[in-house]
Amino acid sequence: MLRHILALGVIFAFAPVFAGFGQTSPTLVVAEYFFDQDPGEGQGTLVGLTGADAELDLDISLGGLGLGPHRLGIRVADFSGSWSHVTWRTILVERGGSSPVASLHYRALGGTGDSVVQDVAVSSGATVEADFVVDLTALGEPGAYRLEAWAEDARGLPTHRYFHEFEVLPANNPPQAFGLTSPDDGAVVSTSTVGFAWEEASDGDGDAVTYALQLTGSAVDSTITGLTETSTEIDLAGLAVGTVVEWTVIATDGADTTAAASSRSFTYSPSSSAADPEEVPGEAVIGLPYPNPAAGTYFLGIDLPGPERVLVRVTDLLGRLVGTYNRGMVAAGQHRLHMDASHLAPGAYFIQVSVGASRAIKPVLVVR
Repeated sequence: MLRHILALGVIFAFAPVFAGFGQTSPTLVVAEYFFDQDPGEGQGTLVGLTGADAELDLDISLGGLGLGPHRLGIRVADFSGSWSHVTWRTILVERGGSSPVASLHYRALGGTGDSVVQDVAVSSGATVEADFVVDLTALGEPGAYRLEAWAEDARGLPTHRYFHEFEVLPANNPPQAFGLTSPDDGAVVSTSTVGFAWEEASDGDGDAVTYALQLTGSAVDSTITGLTETSTEIDLAGLAVGTVVEWTVIATDGADTTAAASSRSFTYSPSSSAADPEEVPGEAVIGLPYPNPAAGTYFLGIDLPGPERVLVRVTDLLGRLVGTYNRGMVAAGQHRLHMDASHLAPGAYFIQVSVGASRAIKPVLVVR
């Protein structure tokens, strides 16, 4: 139980306060007391007095105070209604003995106003632990709040009040639903460069929307993020003819995402000459990279019938450039080109060798 009665003895002598009265001290007729804040003269709890000097013995109820330190203020007045200065005393309200907790309560403070006090059902006991969900829908608007929580015993006497700071963020509306445009579902794509298009996903909050294109299949599993337009082109040169590629698009406003209404698939079937020519016209011959798989340095042999400009580009499965080797003008004859894969992540890549105006593509697998 809470210690709820305070026995207090205070002696007041009024002469120092009313020095202008001369030899005779005024008669004290009333005293008042209050807690923590001064309510104004005559606005506290009044107690009658007799005599110029009064010893005040009071039994003061502490039932309305929470646990912890408080300030008790006391002052007196004479027959003319003149009040003395306030005498302050610090008191400590503490729990005495064992009083079971009967209820838990909480409310949110801040915003447009304090929320209604909510009750939490608990089993009575000396020590109570409770997990509860706080409903924030009644707070009215986003902003900074404090959660106030406390317990009470069967008489309604409260414990300390505990506070936790939190912030309510505005609700976000995700991008609206959208659909895919091309390639058509089940289409056969006959070019190595594939164009993808989809509908715009508008955002109800006006947030900027970006897109992620996802490609999956037996030989490809990749996502291209940060697309700001509703179309893009991907070079899939090097994928095996007949590969089935599934694709979809996801829109995001930075907080929430919305996937396209459905996914699609197409069959990759470019002409064999575009997919992997073994020889460059003009009798230039491009050998296979070795070793393959490669972990660091690997080599590529070329045989030129005459002087030619040689440019080597390395791309990943989605056609993104990951390396360039500009050999400039190379004399006729057989040459071994040194290639470096040490900076590449493990996976499959394509080596695009340009000799003059012609091009050949060779696959290489990088391992660690």
